[in-house]
Amino acid sequence: MANEVLQKQGTTVVWNTGGDETLTLASLADGNGRAGDEHDFGATYSALVRVEAEFDFASAPTAGNTMDIYWSSSQDGTDYDGECTGSDAAYNDENDMKRLHPVGSLVCTNDTDPQRQSWLFYLPSRYGLPVVSNQSGQALTATEADQHVKVTPIITEVQ
Repeated sequence: MANEVLQKQGTTVVWNTGGDETLTLASLADGNGRAGDEHDFGATYSALVRVEAEFDFASAPTAGNTMDIYWSSSQDGTDYDGECTGSDAAYNDENDMKRLHPVGSLVCTNDTDPQRQSWLFYLPSRYGLPVVSNQSGQALTATEADQHVKVTPIITEVQ
């Protein structure tokens, strides 16, 4: 009898103010970045995840500009890629950013509707955090609830 290999979703982790982990994106200006709080995915974790980002702009961004999402990982929950601290903080060092794992870029449209995109990504280790770089040409809204990064484990199950 043949086995089926199925996928199911794990528990989503939300990064924003008031989420599971903190990532303060309200009013993030063009050309600036922000690193979120660390998250411990556990001793056994699903390496494959869906990363979703949603942003709302105070003014229409330049079409074709981007909001770039990166990942900083750590084996021990202390030493993070790209000199991230594991705490919600400004992150603007372009040289350090080159040492992060690229997740994806949300390509902006020229309107003020909320803009979202998702990517499949492999977590390199147990501990990690997202880094957002605003290259959109505009600042994000001052409403924290308008912005988030979500990570949902994709669990493979053999039946």
